[in-house]
Amino acid sequence: MELDLQSSRTIVGFELSSLDNRLSSCELQWSVDGVSWITAGTLMTTNNAATIQFPDIHARFWKLINIQSGSGWPAITEMQFLIGQVADVLLRFLRLLFLFLLLIPLLCVSMYPCTSMCICVCVCVCISIYIYICIYVPRDLQDGPRRPPEPP
Repeated sequence: MELDLQSSRTIVGFELSSLDNRLSSCELQWSVDGVSWITAGTLMTTNNAATIQFPDIHARFWKLINIQSGSGWPAITEMQFLIGQVADVLLRFLRLLFLFLLLIPLLCVSMYPCTSMCICVCVCVCISIYIYICIYVPRDLQDGPRRPPEPP
């Protein structure tokens, strides 16, 4: 079963519902061009539902393959893509906050004496490092965004 989102979107997960346990498992694949496919993961249903989450995948084409029936013919009643818009907006906000924290020492120069400036710089550096560790390092530790190889 192939799905075309009409444009590339950032997807962070996928959910589906089955009817009367008629779906036991399937694989979710994605593609940028509709020709070469990469597996995002395998969905296994429990109580007629399956959910899979993964790092951001920016793609237009999706498909379900290897659809296995639990009993009778396979039946999917509902499918839903989990769009990464909230994560994108939050990440943009945190990046702006990060830049703002780097500008605080410049404000301190005009408002406080030199000794306070040193304290302010240390605090700002610590906060900036903390934000970097909380936001960027966990993303680097994951598999990261999965992109297909560049066409030749």
